[in-house]
Amino acid sequence: MRKEFLKKAEETLQETKKQLLREIQERVKEETEGSKDEGRDTYDLASDER
Repeated sequence: MRKEFLKKAEETLQETKKQLLREIQERVKEETEGSKDEGRDTYDLASDER
């Protein structure tokens, strides 16, 4: 019974991990694509923050 629970918990955690990694990749991709369109570099962005 304990082994079944642990196996199910592991499967659930693995699926959650996959889902989170996909979301992170999508967000990074969106951020990267957004930055390309603006044509601004790190120094421009840092100046805006000051």
